[in-house]
Amino acid sequence: MDFSLAASVAYEYILTINQEVVTVWQRKWTVVTWVFMANRYLMIVVAILNVALWTAMR
Repeated sequence: MDFSLAASVAYEYILTINQEVVTVWQRKWTVVTWVFMANRYLMIVVAILNVALWTAMR
């Protein structure tokens, strides 16, 4: 299940990176922008850690 989560997260990020650059990165950074970025990129960290911990336990 951890690999499917990581694959789903990676796929979603690949599909939406262009839209994110246009709508988020090129605007003035506010608290909402920081919360969005923290939420988005912490999800990547969590997915990577889940896979790393799962493979380390095997």
